[in-house]
Amino acid sequence: MFTVHDVVDAYLNKRAIRPTVVEFGRVIIDEMVQAGRVGNARVYRDAVNKLQKYVGDRPLYFEQIDAAYLMKFSNAMLSEGVTTNGIANYMSQIRALYNRAISEGIVELKYYPFTKYRVKREATISRALSVNEMQAILNLPLEANTPAWHSRNYFMLSFCLMGISFADLLSLRGENIMGDRIVYRRKKTKKMYTIKLHPFTRKLLSYYYNPASHEQSDYLLPVMPVGVKDPTQLMKLSLQGIHVCNTYMGRIGHQCGIKAKVTTYYARYSWANIARSLGYSKDIIAQGLGHEYGNRVTGIYLDNYDREVIDDANYAVVNEVAELPY
Repeated sequence: MFTVHDVVDAYLNKRAIRPTVVEFGRVIIDEMVQAGRVGNARVYRDAVNKLQKYVGDRPLYFEQIDAAYLMKFSNAMLSEGVTTNGIANYMSQIRALYNRAISEGIVELKYYPFTKYRVKREATISRALSVNEMQAILNLPLEANTPAWHSRNYFMLSFCLMGISFADLLSLRGENIMGDRIVYRRKKTKKMYTIKLHPFTRKLLSYYYNPASHEQSDYLLPVMPVGVKDPTQLMKLSLQGIHVCNTYMGRIGHQCGIKAKVTTYYARYSWANIARSLGYSKDIIAQGLGHEYGNRVTGIYLDNYDREVIDDANYAVVNEVAELPY
């Protein structure tokens, strides 16, 4: 298997290999998979596959992609029914590949097409629930140990852990619990998170995690099988778990009279929405979600926030929804 550096070296030394955009993309995807960045690899694979379908059997090199070509590609996807934001997602990955190809010396900067072609997005419908809607979900009578009951618990855990992504939630192990905190590294950004456990969060975890019997390497939630280590297989299982949870959360939302189709994404957005309604600044909310808000100077300042500020914000948000005992 070629690595990125093999392909670049061969190209720069004018050997027989000259990577097309699709070939280069496949190499980058393989590199991501080997590094355990399976989620990112899946997003890139979707974009490369879409481009491959458009190109067909014709070889496409980076120098051939200009603003006009990107517009034709965009219009072709639009005619297939791909949404504006779906097109933007594909184009963002193509742009990232182009930037990588420039940095690797595959193509010269003068050919860069994204100064003239702009990736456009549309405003999306808010995926945030109110306090009353979150409480309706929490208080809906469900039979214990049913798929719906577990799905609600997972959804609420994501909310209580400041909108942790479901891929990260399902990957948490006993070793991630350190004293009164959960400490983990987000798969997508590699950023470290440390979250103080609210009593309600501990209650939810107690349904699944027993420190006396759990091994440190065991998953906290009974979704991912213990013996599987292949990153691609783990990602597939994670997506299956998310799909099941979304199915039941959609039904739960409907039973609660919520018009929107509730999915796992709503946990994260709802945390931010409730924090904002409680008067917390965008800076604090962004820090809690793991984003840098504002300019680079603001981002540096946020890195020095006292951890207690974020802990207090999370406690206040969870307290708005959860009333112990549960």
